[in-house]
Amino acid sequence: MRGSRRRPAAPTLALLAGLVYASAEYTRQLAVPSPPGVPGDSGASLGLLVALGIVVAVGPALLFAALPIRERLAEWLSLSAGAWFFGTAGLWRALDRAGYLLERESWTPERFLLPGLLLAMVVAVGGMRLARWWPARLRISRRVLLLVVVFAVIGLRVGLHEPRDPGGGAGTGPNVLLVTVDTLRPDALGSYGGGFPTALDSLGGVPHRGWATSSWTQPSMASLFSSVIPTGHGSDRSHGPDPAVDWWPESMEGAGFRTAAFVTNPYLRRRFGFDRGFERFDHCEERTWLEPIARTVLAEWTQAWLSARPDADRADRVVGRAEQWLAERDGEGPWFLWVHLLDPHLPYTPRGAEGRPLPEGSPDWLSALEGVMNDRGFDALQQIRDGSLVLDATQRDALRRLYQSEVEFAAWWAARLVRAASGASSGRGLVWVVTSDHGEEFFEEGGFEHGHSLGDPVLRIPML
Repeated sequence: MRGSRRRPAAPTLALLAGLVYASAEYTRQLAVPSPPGVPGDSGASLGLLVALGIVVAVGPALLFAALPIRERLAEWLSLSAGAWFFGTAGLWRALDRAGYLLERESWTPERFLLPGLLLAMVVAVGGMRLARWWPARLRISRRVLLLVVVFAVIGLRVGLHEPRDPGGGAGTGPNVLLVTVDTLRPDALGSYGGGFPTALDSLGGVPHRGWATSSWTQPSMASLFSSVIPTGHGSDRSHGPDPAVDWWPESMEGAGFRTAAFVTNPYLRRRFGFDRGFERFDHCEERTWLEPIARTVLAEWTQAWLSARPDADRADRVVGRAEQWLAERDGEGPWFLWVHLLDPHLPYTPRGAEGRPLPEGSPDWLSALEGVMNDRGFDALQQIRDGSLVLDATQRDALRRLYQSEVEFAAWWAARLVRAASGASSGRGLVWVVTSDHGEEFFEEGGFEHGHSLGDPVLRIPML
């Protein structure tokens, strides 16, 4: 019995749980390889995954085992601690993979804390039975386990902060800037005769007639980067494009270009493979130090927790981060930069002139949408889609003006980025393109928004 007290079973079982987690992540990584590309894209090393599992599982178990509390309580708390984090992250990941979180933006990671705790308690009850049965001779001493955790922490720290060879920079040719503005209609720009002059029109870009391959973001952007129609690359609500298709950013990286992406739309996240070929991939201020383990359950959940910041996807914030990346290039090249701005997308927010996030006071025309809008935007989107709300011409005009204020805001910051990129390309030259993933319908064919039809309003896009 003394041996049992000196060597509680919970930390040993936690060690096994951490190893099982690492094995599961590594097996999934081998069975379903992530798209090839820059560090983190092809998954973490087995050693890094083992270190991650040990730190998360064994660390809390050792802490509770060292507290001056009853042995049985220490065992139960130790088993609950590791299971709580794994269970909480697992619940978040399961619903995320099933696509539920994309439809429920209010479901922040905090919602999973209590369900994860309940799951951990259930696991701990079963673990207590196993702990009582576990032979004393198979229990590792706390000193050995502490040493294992110390080495795991060191390995994890080194692995997460290991200097990476960025590659690229040895190619030839001009720099390339691609700006995609979500939900942008051609007639929302003065260049296309829409009667809405924006900052983009002053850049002198040549307006071309473009067509999207889909009326929503993910398959359309996958087509842009692969030159394959959606039925060919297979991208849908739950899966990214087939990793076997050729990918434009990977070609740019292979040609010696430094590559970076600053994106916002949730359908453009890492788990859909849109980080392929990008040395720097910034999705709404994700933590880059997590990049080596970015595709693991724990890292994705941690990213979601840490990145849940208001307005992180606003055009001024996104362009600001992209401008900082340009400043760090300090004349080196060539580079390929992709920036995706989300602002014209629902829920529309009134914006001020010349890139200001908010107008000076509430515009008079906005009063027509009273009762339809709230602080978060639209609380009755389905009713607008099916025609039971926003019925009269005044309301519909206000709705279009609200969208247009977002377009002008995004256009102002897109134009500023083009000018910054031009200044950073002195002596090398710059090729820039501003386009969209799809358009937006305002009742022209009886519908509203996008993703629900294949008419001209949602498939025609600008290309400057």
